[in-house]
Amino acid sequence: MNSTFTNLVSDVANADSAEGLLLAAIVVAVASMAFIQMLKEFFGLRYLFNYISVRIWLDKGMALSSGNHEVGWVGRLLLWLRRIYRWSSETKRAEDELIKLATAGDRGALYNLPIEQLCGQVSAAAQAAVGHPSEYRAFIMAVGGSAGEEDLSLLTEKGDGDSRADARHRVSQQMQRAIDALQISASLAWRRSIQLGALVLSFLLTAWLLGVQATAPDPVRLLVIAIVGAFLAPVVRDLFAVLQALRTRR
Repeated sequence: MNSTFTNLVSDVANADSAEGLLLAAIVVAVASMAFIQMLKEFFGLRYLFNYISVRIWLDKGMALSSGNHEVGWVGRLLLWLRRIYRWSSETKRAEDELIKLATAGDRGALYNLPIEQLCGQVSAAAQAAVGHPSEYRAFIMAVGGSAGEEDLSLLTEKGDGDSRADARHRVSQQMQRAIDALQISASLAWRRSIQLGALVLSFLLTAWLLGVQATAPDPVRLLVIAIVGAFLAPVVRDLFAVLQALRTRR
């Protein structure tokens, strides 16, 4: 099988036509996306990405609710690294409350979801949390950190009557905006990660093909194949997703 695959790409890579180069790029794109899909399905790549994204997001929101703001790119980098490797106790409590509200304590069920569905579960959790602010205070503080200390205090501690209802509305709006920001930023980062992974795999595959052939093809031609293949990889992924969806409907 490896010999057949190598011969196929070798033949088209050495072709003089644009069609041959495009075919080689498509083969490289399919191989790259197949490997990435394997990493997602069997090695928890999506779980790890979502876990880190939510962890950083909650910690950043908790910092905002405490009045701590990031200054300068060096400070942002240091805080980003700290958020990956070390939890604060309040952030850990917020994450526990999120998991409890969103998926009844099942972390895998939440973090293995596509980011759009994950954010839908977080949104549902936020709606439930504002109805019981004293029970889910840490989660509200982390997600609604940009609402302001006064509204957060009114909702979670000392508010009553109309003032608390108004605070609940404002905090709910800020929580939803924060969830929207998570979905936008995480979706963009996920697409960029997939694109970068496809680019790296395309270059590695092309370099491997260059090494196994008796007569090495033009390196420039192989470079073009690798780059085009990397940019075609997400298209291949989307086509597979559409075909899978059509097959599921039958």
